[in-house]
Amino acid sequence: MGDKPTGGFQARDEDQLRLEKSYSLEQLLSHKLFEDLSVENTRIFLLSLIHHLEELWKDTEKRSQLTQLLIRCLQSTNIPGCLEASERQKFVSALSSELTVKQFLSFAVPMERKLGGNLSEQKYLISTQDKILQKDETVKSPLFIIADNLRSAFNVGSIFRTVECLGAEHIFLCGYTAGPEKIKTKKSAMGTEELVSWSWHSKASLVIKKLQDQKIPCIALETASPSSSIFDFNFTKKCALVLGNERYGLAPELLSLCDETVHIPVYGQKNSLNVGVALAVAAYEYKRQHQS
Repeated sequence: MGDKPTGGFQARDEDQLRLEKSYSLEQLLSHKLFEDLSVENTRIFLLSLIHHLEELWKDTEKRSQLTQLLIRCLQSTNIPGCLEASERQKFVSALSSELTVKQFLSFAVPMERKLGGNLSEQKYLISTQDKILQKDETVKSPLFIIADNLRSAFNVGSIFRTVECLGAEHIFLCGYTAGPEKIKTKKSAMGTEELVSWSWHSKASLVIKKLQDQKIPCIALETASPSSSIFDFNFTKKCALVLGNERYGLAPELLSLCDETVHIPVYGQKNSLNVGVALAVAAYEYKRQHQS
């Protein structure tokens, strides 16, 4: 096999971005000379490998083949400098045990972000003249947002922008959810990351329990059953909306911790909205109920 990847690989949920090149499954499995790749193609090779591993996770044979290949690559000396040795060793140790796909992603997503320099950003965002408000002119709502394991930094930035426009109280970023220091988050947040109160936490479950101890109900926004439509649900003045991963949603253990579960009715073939859009719809319904 040569040193040229194929074209047209689309990143799954990284803000509709595209890798300009990628390696097919057949190319990955037949590749014998990973060490001979250029630095740029090494990055593309690893990104392609992570993508195929996730997509083929249920295929035990392919998963085993790709996992062994990923371990060999991570132990190679031909690794981009953005990946620290300690980080690679932790991933290798984890891959040597039985992982669920969610556990795999907890290692893969941060690494994917570091390798993602060849992902092209959306180039155009609409800019309008913002209002200049004094601190005492801002109208705050006692609404909290818990975002657990969101993969897309662009989605996180969108949530920051919605939260600022709405005047919500605080965002809790949990797990591997991207922070506002990420360039993709900043681009879609449009400066609101400087205006919104936020904090990072390793476990969303601890945040939920802490808020509940303060008598703040936590409401899962999820396409789960049973759940209530946001348009039939009465939001308390002080509450928290809990958001899960774009693809896999909230983990069952987090759903069971939440006080209520609500969903947004949809009328097409797809059963859910983009997480940033969903938050905006639900949060503005909350605001409508408490507008007075």
